[in-house]
Amino acid sequence: MPQFDVSSIGFYVLDILGRPVSRIPEGGRADYIEEIRMTVAGTAGATGMDCAILG
Repeated sequence: MPQFDVSSIGFYVLDILGRPVSRIPEGGRADYIEEIRMTVAGTAGATGMDCAILG
């Protein structure tokens, strides 16, 4: 059986972030932005990523 140092149990969420946002488009319309970034979030997802980065 594998042995683990950390178990991350909880929510895993994918956040999609866009910038810059100069205004909120009216309903049903779209606008252009320069950058879109996807990040891991949630109580378990962010903790798991932090543990992986720290080693």
